[in-house]
Amino acid sequence: MDAMAEWMQLEKRWMARYRWKLLKTAVCVVLPLTALLLGGLMAATSAIYDGFTPETAGLFAAGAGVGAFLVGVYILCLLPGLSAGRLRRGLRRAAKRMGLSQEETERMAAELLAAANDPAAHIDFTMSGPNTNNTPASFYATPHYAYLRGGYPLVNLVRLADMGPEGIRAEEEQKTATITRAKSRSICHFTLYTICFYSAQRISAGLSADTPADAAMGFFSQELRDKALAMIRAQRQ
Repeated sequence: MDAMAEWMQLEKRWMARYRWKLLKTAVCVVLPLTALLLGGLMAATSAIYDGFTPETAGLFAAGAGVGAFLVGVYILCLLPGLSAGRLRRGLRRAAKRMGLSQEETERMAAELLAAANDPAAHIDFTMSGPNTNNTPASFYATPHYAYLRGGYPLVNLVRLADMGPEGIRAEEEQKTATITRAKSRSICHFTLYTICFYSAQRISAGLSADTPADAAMGFFSQELRDKALAMIRAQRQ
């Protein structure tokens, strides 16, 4: 088996674990809560206007059935985005964007496999920020690449050789997110800790506070961001 095929098997196993986690949450938490909420709402509405009648239990069952149906539709819509093919397509697009040949793609996969077996070259963690649903994530640092899986975008691959000597920097961004719950919506302010990558050309042209990065990787923990940055710098030495 070539290196890329072997790496895709690892990606497939990661996606299977992620899919199982989301489906388990949907079936064991979201489905019963939604069924109870809609069933209770319909039964309570009937009881308020007509009192408790034999039809009240039927309305509760009907509401629960509607809730279960809606969650089922949600799960069906969720499944296409939880396939291993999504990771495969993401990696292929990243390789194409960087202009990697087939031989270079194989070397990249070999480096990622080596990083996966080296505790000093990768981190497995959970995205624990607004609207992340505690997504499992992994960061890999190799001699020529940095790879973040599980963030946004799902596949975030950077070739370090494209970046200038001073083109990898720790930065922070103040962000705002809307968090929607069953009966409420709230605004959350948080700090996103980023590793920003600037190409050699952009560095030579001079950076200002408004200069956009060529690529960036975001973390909700400063400690994780600093650890990932230290891994990249160790690989470049």
